[in-house]
Amino acid sequence: FNRRAVTGDGTVVMPGRTWPGGLGPTYIRYIEGPMDPELGVVCLRDRSLQVRAVLVHHTCHPVHVFPSCVVSSDWPGAVCSELEEMYGEACVPAVLNGCCGNINPWPPFDPDYVEDHRRMGRVLAQGARRVMETMSFTDQAVLDWRVRRVPIPLRELTEEELRWAAELLARHPEPLWTDDSRTQVDLDWMVAASVTSVHLMRQRGPDLQYEIQVLRIGDAAIVGLPGEPFVEGQLAVKLRSPAYPTYVAHCTSQYVGYVPTREALQRGGHEVNTRYWAKLAPEALDLIVDNTVSVLGELWGR
Repeated sequence: FNRRAVTGDGTVVMPGRTWPGGLGPTYIRYIEGPMDPELGVVCLRDRSLQVRAVLVHHTCHPVHVFPSCVVSSDWPGAVCSELEEMYGEACVPAVLNGCCGNINPWPPFDPDYVEDHRRMGRVLAQGARRVMETMSFTDQAVLDWRVRRVPIPLRELTEEELRWAAELLARHPEPLWTDDSRTQVDLDWMVAASVTSVHLMRQRGPDLQYEIQVLRIGDAAIVGLPGEPFVEGQLAVKLRSPAYPTYVAHCTSQYVGYVPTREALQRGGHEVNTRYWAKLAPEALDLIVDNTVSVLGELWGR
């Protein structure tokens, strides 16, 4: 996933998966760890009991349509379309995607798997409808919110990494293309530029100001976290939260990149190797979880 391609109009885009055949990325060494299968629903009705808004929470990368060079809302958009069909134009559907930094929809070793974001959207919307049929509603709800900014250290780069990047960029100060038609930037050049960008960020300031948002709607807590935290962080928040249900949304407020676990950092890979999209210190996820639980405690008086 580290490469880039260029479309006919000159737009630089992600090139997508490159593995052959139907078995998926068989070169992946580690496919392990938890997921969060919960389907969360918040529903708002008017006084005539008509459904006016539905908020659906689920945790999975929206990458069924990827890597096609199209703009797509993928499975979250499919969920909303299905809910609009069910409840009419007066209903406003929305999706909160959870901490899916390490959660994809592809079973990589299933030769019969077929990409289908519409099917996923249909299944989730049907599940949401079943949940709504069992709900108890109230005509009053506490509304409150909190925001906390937490300084999180940026990673330190090794002298060897910086020297390698500096030497490559000195030889090639402009993007290094792999072909004459300039359809793809050289992988090493891009990595060197990305590593250097993290170093320059750290020179400007050692910390990134990470914004945690928490919204209370009645008994429900909605947490907004920047970047793409690994799902282990979301599960830890939910287990320690004083509120039930607690739904966590990722990619809020600011660009941060992946936020992996300490254990994942030891193994390396796209989501953890130090790049512009993976630049926070190893303790970042722990700091985020601890502060999120603390903010939830403030809202719930604990």
